[in-house]
Amino acid sequence: TCNTCNTCNTCNTCNTCNPCNPQPATTNPQPRNPNPATRTPQPRNPNPATRNPYPMNKVTLIGHLPGPPTYFCTEAGQDLTRFQIQMPPSEEGDAPPVNHHCQAWGPAALDLHKHLNAGDRIMIQGELRYRQRDLGKGGVVGVPVIRVKGYSYLGRGI
Repeated sequence: TCNTCNTCNTCNTCNTCNPCNPQPATTNPQPRNPNPATRTPQPRNPNPATRNPYPMNKVTLIGHLPGPPTYFCTEAGQDLTRFQIQMPPSEEGDAPPVNHHCQAWGPAALDLHKHLNAGDRIMIQGELRYRQRDLGKGGVVGVPVIRVKGYSYLGRGI
């Protein structure tokens, strides 16, 4: 029962105080459909702008930084750190080292900028995204970028 109006919290008889009825009572409540076969499924995230269309888009890389990270603060005040992770050459020695472009946002961007240096080893986990890069004369290309979601410092490397 509610200490303010002494009515039952579960039967929605109180319409005057928020502690016992946080949502206003409706005059024509919709009954809950108990049959799952006929129930209309609700999307997990109804906003398609914020929903990840590829929930299995996961990348884990271990490598070292060939150069220092670059910090930016966007016009909207968001922190961004860009860096590259270099993977060692293949064991056969027929391919050069591969660099992967990475982006970290928010508190991770500040932490990585503060603690990462050229030559440091790091493991990152994130999502593969594509950043649009203008080539001039109307040409645009998608550059693969790893959007960092998690990371672990592995110490000084090569």
